Amino acid sequence: VDHHTRGERMIGPDQPPQPDAAHTAELRDDLRHVLDMMGELSTRDRTLIGLRIGGALSYLEMAETMGMSLHAVTVATQRALNRLRSRLKATP
Repeated sequence: VDHHTRGERMIGPDQPPQPDAAHTAELRDDLRHVLDMMGELSTRDRTLIGLRIGGALSYLEMAETMGMSLHAVTVATQRALNRLRSRLKATP
């Protein structure tokens, strides 16, 4: 029996849900949109967001990597994320 839940298709009782093709395409489009908007950010903003989200670094690790104070990297990262959010909200 197939069950549809949040764009996922249940294969069987003991198998994890598998994303359906439409959901996968939507996620791919969303990712492409985020990457396009990130391309509009400065290199520094992209680096900060990449380290925080992609690299899963703590703010302390980021500060050490970037040669910045903990406070400076925290503020700069939050501002970079806010700029990205603003761009994402401004586009359809």
